[in-house]
Amino acid sequence: MKRARERYRPAAAVVAVICGALALSAVSGDVAFAQASESAFLQPRAAIAGDAAILPGHQAALLSLGSALESSPTGESAGSAGPTGRNRHLPSIGLSLLLPGSAQLRRGDTGRGLLFLGAEAAIWSAFATYRFQGNARRDSYLEMARLFGHVPHPEGQDDDYYKLLGQISSSEIWDLVVRIDARRLYGDDLEARDAYLAANHIPAEQSWEWDSDAARARYREKRNDSQQAYRSSRNMIGLAVVNRLAAMFDAVLRDRVPDGSLRAQMTTDPDLGTPRLAVSLALP
Repeated sequence: MKRARERYRPAAAVVAVICGALALSAVSGDVAFAQASESAFLQPRAAIAGDAAILPGHQAALLSLGSALESSPTGESAGSAGPTGRNRHLPSIGLSLLLPGSAQLRRGDTGRGLLFLGAEAAIWSAFATYRFQGNARRDSYLEMARLFGHVPHPEGQDDDYYKLLGQISSSEIWDLVVRIDARRLYGDDLEARDAYLAANHIPAEQSWEWDSDAARARYREKRNDSQQAYRSSRNMIGLAVVNRLAAMFDAVLRDRVPDGSLRAQMTTDPDLGTPRLAVSLALP
C-alpha cells in the first residue's frame, strides 16, 4: 500500500498543476492557459512509468503556466499600456490640441483634417483682424481727444478716464460736480471735503474741453468700436479652444469606431422642409 501511494504521488502533483491551469484559464480567458492545461493532461502516462519520467513533466507544465501568466493581461506585465489601451489616444489628443486637424491628417482623413485646419486659420486671421481694428480705432479716438478735446497727453490713461472723457464736455464741469458732491457728502467738515476734492480732482495735464458735443459723440463712438473689436478678438480665442476640443473628440471617436461606420450628411426635414445635419453610426 505504501509503495502504491509513492507510485501515484507524482500523478497527484500533476493533477494539482492541471487544476491551477484550469483556474487561471477561467479567470483570464487566455488561449495560452488552455494550451498549458492540454500539455499537463499528457503527463499521467509518463508519471505512471516512474519518478524519473515525471520530473521533466512537472517542469514543462510549470513553464507553460509561467509563460501564460506573463502573457495574461492580469499579470504584472499588464501594467504597461499597449496599442489597444487608453494611451493609444494620446497622440491624437496631443496633435489636436497643438494643431487641430493634424490628427485627422495623420490617420489619412484628409477632408476632415483640412476642415479643422481651415477653421483654425480663419479663427486666427479674424483674431489678427480684430486686434488691428481695435488698435487703429484706439489711435483714432485718442487723436480726436487731442485735436477736438484739447487733451495734452491722452495716451496711457486708465479706462475710467477715457469713459469720463466721453461723458463730460469739460474737466471744469467735472470739478464743479466734485465740489457739489463733497459738500453734499461731508457738509461742514472742511478736511473731509478737501480730501475728497484732492482724490477726484482732474489735474492740469489731464484736463479737457470739447469743441462741440458732436465731436465728443464721435469720440465716444470710435471708442465703443475699438472696445467691440477687442472683445471680438477675445472671442476668437474662445473659438480656437472650441476648435481644438472638437478636433480632439472627433479624432478620438474615429479611433474608436471602424472606418466608414460614422457618417455625417445634410438632409431635409420632411415636415418642416428645413435642412438638418444627420449623424449615423453603424453598429457591428
